[in-house]
Amino acid sequence: MRINDFEHLIQEIKAKVLSNSDEYISLMRTIGNNYKYDFTSQLSIYNKNISARACGEFDFWRKTFNRTVKRGEKGIPIYKDYGQYGKVSYIFDLSQTVSMTRAANQVELWELTNGEDSLRAVLGLDGAFNEGELESMALDEVLENIAQTEVINRSNYLLNELKIAPTYRKIFNDFLKESLKIGYAARLDINYEADRNKINEILGSLDEISLTIVGDE
Repeated sequence: MRINDFEHLIQEIKAKVLSNSDEYISLMRTIGNNYKYDFTSQLSIYNKNISARACGEFDFWRKTFNRTVKRGEKGIPIYKDYGQYGKVSYIFDLSQTVSMTRAANQVELWELTNGEDSLRAVLGLDGAFNEGELESMALDEVLENIAQTEVINRSNYLLNELKIAPTYRKIFNDFLKESLKIGYAARLDINYEADRNKINEILGSLDEISLTIVGDE
């Protein structure tokens, strides 16, 4: 795929994401599961394979896990910047690969197995709560606390960059917090019902540029 074609595709995906809250929420879940990639790549993953959870390039699967991409599978295009130049490359989800040998070759995906104790370690919460406080919280309360902390740390830049009026700042921060909760819940396999009202209050006022600014942050 040519770079111009890829850029045009990404613009189309952004328009799709902005069209309704269902699409936006689906993107946030994809981001939660593919957080190591940049926002543009996450948009492409969401467009090609919304259920992707572990992506890598062709050689990565062969060299690291002795797996190869199944015949006929189409890669997910991403843009790779090499400094002096860039090009469109392709990644593949685990579900698109198969073992290169007859021996069992399973790739274990990370999952939360020990409830709140694991959640404390995963999210780096040691010392963030008093002893026993985290264990007494329901998982949705934990999501609320972590998302709130992230918004406190990150929102000032976005509020200023997007020139959010003071009267809308709480609504915008609620939108950010809800977005983060959706992503965290997807990553941790927590069944979370997103508050669409908080998403819709801001989503309609975003354009492709502001979506990118929020997504990058």
